[in-house]
Formats: sequence, C-alpha cells, structure tokens
Amino acid sequence: MNTKEALEKIEEINTIVQSGNRIWSSGEIWIALGLYIFTIPVIGFFTQWLTFGHDFGASQVVYISIVNGFFFWGLAFLIVWFLIKRIRHKNLGVAKETVHPLIRKAWSINRPVYVSMAGIIIVFSITNQAIYIYPVIYIVSGLWFYVWGKFASPAMVNMAWSYVFGGLLFFYLRSYDIPYLDLYFALYNGISYLAIGMILLKKEKANA
Repeated sequence: MNTKEALEKIEEINTIVQSGNRIWSSGEIWIALGLYIFTIPVIGFFTQWLTFGHDFGASQVVYISIVNGFFFWGLAFLIVWFLIKRIRHKNLGVAKETVHPLIRKAWSINRPVYVSMAGIIIVFSITNQAIYIYPVIYIVSGLWFYVWGKFASPAMVNMAWSYVFGGLLFFYLRSYDIPYLDLYFALYNGISYLAIGMILLKKEKANA
C-alpha cells in the first residue's frame, strides 16, 4: 500500500468516526435520554414493573429483570433511532457511501456493547444475581462513553470515568441493605445525561 492509498484509508476511517461522533455529540439525544430515564420509575410504578399484578412465583425476579431490561432498553433504542433519523435528515451524521464496508464494520464498536449488555441481563437474571445487573451496566456504559468521548467531548470522558468508578461503588454498596439504592444511581444517570446534553448543545451553538 502506497502513501496515497494509506491516506485514503485513514480518511475513510475518520469519516466513520466523525459520523458516529456527530450522533453521540448531539445534545438533543443526551437530553432526551436523560428525561427518559426519569420516566422509568413512573412506568414501573404504574405497571408494577410490567407484571401488571400477576404473580410469576419463583420466576418473578427473573421475569422482572429480563423483561424490564429489554423493554426499557428497547424503548431507549426507539428514542435514539428517531432522533438519529432527525439528525441524518439534516445531513449531520451521514457517512459517505464510498467508505469500504470492512472499514465500516471494523469501527462498529456498538454491537459488542449491545451484545454484552444483553448477555449481562440474561445471565445475571437466570443465575439469581439480578442485583448486580445495574452496577455492571454502569461500568460497561462508562467504557463505551469513554471511547466515544475521545472523539466527542472531554466532558463525556469525565462522565465515563464517573460511571466506571460509580459502578464499582455501586457493587460495593450492594453489600449493604440501602433502601432505594438503584433509584439514587438512576437519578445520577438521568442528571449526568442532561448535563452532558446541555454541554454539547452549548458547544453546537458555539460552532454554528
């Protein structure tokens, strides 16, 4: 491969990175997800965490963990998908079609994260360790945000570190019987998303 071809490949990789960067740098997406997180306890309260009053017996914890995990996760995907459509419609996050499929695939880091999170929900649920799902998701999310934060915003990198250390703290606190522990971390989850969203919106306006 000569110098010209190498530079072309680097440019293609940069196109993919910047495409994802524009999506994850969208303050609109982060604010929408932050507000969505605050609705989860409300939905859970009115649906009795999707049991609707039905007693699943010995499978109750497994049912609640798996069904709630995939339902709320799927709902978040729908919100992001809708907003990404809006972004692409404005031509803010569309990668060039000339990018080689292998390079596009190599830089698709989202899929392993999705599979890992799905596996965490399923495996921890069926092994009666559902209380550790949220702490592990916290840590995985921190690693994920760290990667994209390197291309999006230093504030996102800082948030990523807070999720990694927060997840470890979450694990430790599971040793104690602390009421509403999940709610406290969900609160930080929502507030941090709103904060990063507002920072990114401010950055977008400054660059407009």
